[in-house]
Amino acid sequence: MPRMAQSEPCRALPDRESRQAKTTLRRQVLAMRASRDRGTGDAARAAQLLAHPWLRGARIAAMYASTRTEPSTTTLRARWSAGGRTTLLPIPAADHSLAFAVDDGPLRPGPYGVGIPAGATVPLHHADVVLVPALAVDRGGYRLGRGGGSYDRALADLPTHVPVIALLHPGELLEHVPHEVHDVPVHAVALPGGVVVLRGV
Repeated sequence: MPRMAQSEPCRALPDRESRQAKTTLRRQVLAMRASRDRGTGDAARAAQLLAHPWLRGARIAAMYASTRTEPSTTTLRARWSAGGRTTLLPIPAADHSLAFAVDDGPLRPGPYGVGIPAGATVPLHHADVVLVPALAVDRGGYRLGRGGGSYDRALADLPTHVPVIALLHPGELLEHVPHEVHDVPVHAVALPGGVVVLRGV
């Protein structure tokens, strides 16, 4: 498996430089993910998350329906709903904005190959905790996404007391990820071996 190059020290780079660095790192992570079994660590990660204090007291969690290369959320979604709690899933729009709706049944095909819920739309700030996809996260909480900026825009309006956790495969928590001034850091990452808190809430 190829080794991902480390990025420059954790600072906001000029837009052009940061975009180029992000593109390079994004390609490296996606190449590594192409050979992974996304289900690896699914049950362990779900158990670690459900035992974490940020989720134990929560009733509404925003998360995502994982695609082929992303850390699987299958077990987590099933166990969360089985406990009588509410799951919100994102609905991506053509302008890269995100709405969230209740996960209350089979998902419908949506944009970008993402399954979308048919339930009622709910503002993201109603969530007690938010679980987001990421390609990589650094020790400062800066997250590398797919490049559309959807989650950064959605998270920018989230109340500061709501914890945001990114789900990662092993090896995707890095020392540094290139970022720009508008990038919104996450509070923690969830790996199969446990939840690593990076910033307090």
